[in-house]
Amino acid sequence: AFDDTAWAQGTASVGFDDTTPPTGAPPAARAWSFDGNVTDVSGHGFDGQNLGATFSTNVPPAIGSGLSLQFDGLTSQVQVPDPVNPSGYTLALWVSVDAVRPCSLIVRTDNSGPDTDYSHQLRINSSGQFEHYLWDGSERTVAATNIIKPGVWYHLAGTATNGGPMRLYVNGISSGGAVVIGNLWSGGNQWRFGTDSGMTPN
Repeated sequence: AFDDTAWAQGTASVGFDDTTPPTGAPPAARAWSFDGNVTDVSGHGFDGQNLGATFSTNVPPAIGSGLSLQFDGLTSQVQVPDPVNPSGYTLALWVSVDAVRPCSLIVRTDNSGPDTDYSHQLRINSSGQFEHYLWDGSERTVAATNIIKPGVWYHLAGTATNGGPMRLYVNGISSGGAVVIGNLWSGGNQWRFGTDSGMTPN
């Protein structure tokens, strides 16, 4: 399940910003609160399509109220058309799992689908760790070192920029170090939540 609030300094949501103001925190370029709908609350119009996910009153204690989105681990997912490929991004979300197993949380893909082409991903890997994955011509990963506990809400944030470091933060703390990357994959045209991908099942 996910619950993403309006992204700004001190809060978080799924999204990236393709322009960075000279001072202050950049506004969210895409943001989905999942509070009863899959509308882009950033105001930029990147609304999603909900394919079978259900809304739940189980939300992070830090949020306190509203709804989150729950995926069945089989076929339910949210798809968001988005043709803009960033030169850098921050992906941030709240997540709680019923069972710790490999799964994709959010991934960027194209019309071929995430079993073929994918990058810009937050997931749980086969070792049961949160992981940030991307493609820059080679596979790049940063895996967190914390132990995931079922039923506990975690805040994740993955950051990356062309020619710079990629990182993963768990509850605001950098975990797994940094990996220097080349240029981010620029072939994506959509985001998917809760779907499978080439290295992770639903």
